[in-house]
Amino acid sequence: MSSNGCDPNVDTYTKLIAGFLKARKAADALEMFDEMLSRGFVPTMGTITSFMEALCSYGPPYAAMMIYQKARKECGYASDIEVYEYAISGLCNIGQLENAVLVMEESLRKGFCPSIPIAN
Repeated sequence: MSSNGCDPNVDTYTKLIAGFLKARKAADALEMFDEMLSRGFVPTMGTITSFMEALCSYGPPYAAMMIYQKARKECGYASDIEVYEYAISGLCNIGQLENAVLVMEESLRKGFCPSIPIAN
């Protein structure tokens, strides 16, 4: 992109990532995510929820959690309730109940309360 005189911003990266994920090209989305982080951009809620929604529905949900953890560790991404709900649901779907409980406890510590369908 930059070679064509078009400097991407966080919104550009988020749209590209969402497009790759919609096309089930998670590897390309992850490559774009890594490039975004390396250029100093902080992911938006849309960036992270795109990964959560896609990987918790068709990919391994643990990969979505790895992306969330990476964003939090490398650039201080602050989560929101939607990201926590996707994470909890995805971990429950693959039988990682202990990790789902840990994520729920983290969300409660940060003042978020998962919705009733997630908490069931």
